[in-house]
Amino acid sequence: MISALLLLASPSQSLAFEAIFAPGEPFSFALERDQFSAKILAQKKGSTWEISVEAKDQGRDLIGADARFPRERYRQVLDGAYSHPSQEPDGRVKVVQDKVAKAIRFYWGFSREISGEVKQGWMELPPLPVISFESLRPQAKGKEVAPLKQWLIPTQDRDDRAKGFRVEKRPYHWSGTDGQAWVITFGSEMAWQSKDIKLVFPEGGAWVPGYQLSRQHLVQFEFIETWGGGAKGCYEPMSDRVNRFSKVELVSDRKDRKVLRWTYQLINPDYIRWGEAAGSKQLPEVEEIWTIFSDGTAVRRQRYWAPLDTALPQHDLGCQVAELDVVWASDTLPQDVTPSQAATVFTDGRFFSVDFPSQRKEHDPKFADESVFGVAVHSLDPELPDVYAVFDKRGSLNPPYQLSTDGGPDWHREKLWRFSHFPFNLEPFQYETNSQTEGRGQISHTSLVYVGAPADRHWESQWMIDPRGRKYREWVTTVGLAPKRDFAKMLA
Repeated sequence: MISALLLLASPSQSLAFEAIFAPGEPFSFALERDQFSAKILAQKKGSTWEISVEAKDQGRDLIGADARFPRERYRQVLDGAYSHPSQEPDGRVKVVQDKVAKAIRFYWGFSREISGEVKQGWMELPPLPVISFESLRPQAKGKEVAPLKQWLIPTQDRDDRAKGFRVEKRPYHWSGTDGQAWVITFGSEMAWQSKDIKLVFPEGGAWVPGYQLSRQHLVQFEFIETWGGGAKGCYEPMSDRVNRFSKVELVSDRKDRKVLRWTYQLINPDYIRWGEAAGSKQLPEVEEIWTIFSDGTAVRRQRYWAPLDTALPQHDLGCQVAELDVVWASDTLPQDVTPSQAATVFTDGRFFSVDFPSQRKEHDPKFADESVFGVAVHSLDPELPDVYAVFDKRGSLNPPYQLSTDGGPDWHREKLWRFSHFPFNLEPFQYETNSQTEGRGQISHTSLVYVGAPADRHWESQWMIDPRGRKYREWVTTVGLAPKRDFAKMLA
């Protein structure tokens, strides 16, 4: 049931297709041109499903030809392995001619009951780099149960410079992504209005908030996260591929401020809650209240309810409170937009530079011992501001912070990797806690600075009680935009 009429994509649009086949039936979906063919296949071998990509051009095998994407990643065996959310496809398949990545992207759909609710989601195989999308036509084989769907995806998000200070939930297309986002735009009270900087909570990134600084990069604020828990991997909102627990709602829309509430649970990539394997009945819940002001600053209030009803110890690192990440578009290398001195940790009269890429071992000790300290992320463009977060412990009941620059988590001291597992990318993990990439072709990110709370990890003191009788901790952070290296303004 392939339509003979294909949508015409402009240079600023990518063309996407979705086909639906009968569940439980094998299928393939291809884009073809003369002697070129690239297709995704779902086959059942014995009792196990396999999803793979095959591609040839004039008889030459293209799979694995690009060193960025090894051959073995183009085959997924759905045998219940770690970070595979389903053991069979649900019949949906999506293929995108991604003009930003200059690649064809392949997705297969799954359906799964998660905590009493059936959710649909997508898994992804590696992109296939191509030189041209011209004259490619779809070809389906299998028992189709619906007409082919096709649509156009803008290669970049729309221009919001004339919007003023506004919040709305709408389609969001940074780096050619497709999905919804809560988008906060700014008016003349924000000094960089002409740069179309906006604060976004993107659905395709588990709603993790960040400032879109340009067509090529975002700076995001990661979240409460922990480890251990009786199962593999990190327990965090980015593990929630289908946003079963990660949700954002608008609390208040006033002329002088917008308030959003982001809630999530700490689960691993197999949807196992922290402590669930040890019999915990308490949910690892997080609430973040973001109060955003017209000048581009925001106050972030985080509350964390750790499961404390079993003998399972909390992780040695306690929990992560925040990370500041740079996210690069799929056509962008870090050095295109990020300076080698990528970030600065600072307090009143003292600062320490964080390099990317880096394997530096030395640290300027104990910034986290200060009552107030901050982290600023820099951009190469001289006209763009720094993005900062300031952590203020005065009046807090919480245990002290820990900074990666103070000799914190080992993975930060070892190397600042370039990750490809999040946001927006949907491949299974290559390693227990991450996937990595080089070159162009996928959206990627790195975490420049980690801020954690390892002290009193057993919650023996320094906590509050909610009306349910559960213990929780609360952290308050100020984030915003400031002129480059104007640390005094950030601390003001």
